[in-house]
Amino acid sequence: MNCTQNYKIDQVTEQTLVVGIDIAKRTHYACFVDDRGR
Repeated sequence: MNCTQNYKIDQVTEQTLVVGIDIAKRTHYACFVDDRGR
């Protein structure tokens, strides 16, 4: 990992919610993950 990636990882706190969205032609998926991976 480089310094930029470490900095971004350090920004994830207990108050952070990470959202991933996959937009496809017919089906869309979303994933929400907190700092504990839940």
